Amino acid sequence: MTVLAPAEEYGEAERAPLHTAGISREEVVGIRERVGALMFHYNFVAMAWEWVAMGLHDLLLAACGPLVAPEVRAELGDLPACYDWAVRIAERHR
Repeated sequence: MTVLAPAEEYGEAERAPLHTAGISREEVVGIRERVGALMFHYNFVAMAWEWVAMGLHDLLLAACGPLVAPEVRAELGDLPACYDWAVRIAERHR
């Protein structure tokens, strides 16, 4: 399970990798609040239609690529700071 996967579809066993990485349910909620609109536009409005897993690569494509409208991408704020934040989260599993 990834942070971007719909939590309501998963049980405790599927959430275990996030817990092991030190990512609490509350943090998952915060992450989704920060990038939710961007990823919605990337997946549904831009028609990426990813149904298996979205991860850091997808987030970076959405934040930097042409698939999402600039005004939606701008909601992330400072792109280098967002990149650093996302990479720090992604590296927690190591």
